[in-house]
Amino acid sequence: MRSNNPLESMLIMSDGMITLGQILTPGWRRKNINRVELFCCRINFTITEITDEPLTLAAGFLIAGARNVIATLWSVEEIATSLLSVFYHEELRQNNSTTALQKSQLRLRHFSEQ
Repeated sequence: MRSNNPLESMLIMSDGMITLGQILTPGWRRKNINRVELFCCRINFTITEITDEPLTLAAGFLIAGARNVIATLWSVEEIATSLLSVFYHEELRQNNSTTALQKSQLRLRHFSEQ
């Protein structure tokens, strides 16, 4: 999150990067985005002093047409994020997105207690 210019906040992917400003452009709008999963550190963190509305990458994907966005608000360890992602996709085979996320969080909690 770029607190001094949220539109320059970017998501770096294996095949390139995209900024919040690019996601918010009319040419990037998509009608068939069912779910965006942003399993990375503080991707949905926002600075509330700048605006009344959250300017985050997650909000950008919702504006661009995603029906659902899963994103983190806090700093997370890479291994925990990786495990949560694996558990989530396993749970999606039998559950809807909300239930899959809840069950994945519980699995991660029990996994870390072992």
